[in-house]
Amino acid sequence: MILNVDWDSLKRTLVPDTVRTLVEGRLALLWRFLDCSRLGTAARHRTPSRSEDFQIHVGDWTINYAVDLATGAAIVTRAVQG
Repeated sequence: MILNVDWDSLKRTLVPDTVRTLVEGRLALLWRFLDCSRLGTAARHRTPSRSEDFQIHVGDWTINYAVDLATGAAIVTRAVQG
């Protein structure tokens, strides 16, 4: 299972493509490391199961996200530059 990154909740925040690419790459690596495909298979057909918020830093950007194991998505909840 591949981790999808959902940026849709950021309606007005413009995150540069380079930052998005780096975030998606780092989260994909983490997903593979944790072997979350097993978690995704176990959680399938259940109600959404979101984690608490996590943070990742890329350059001067701080990205907050939560992982929904049922859908295999990292939902970006906040992006702040500075």
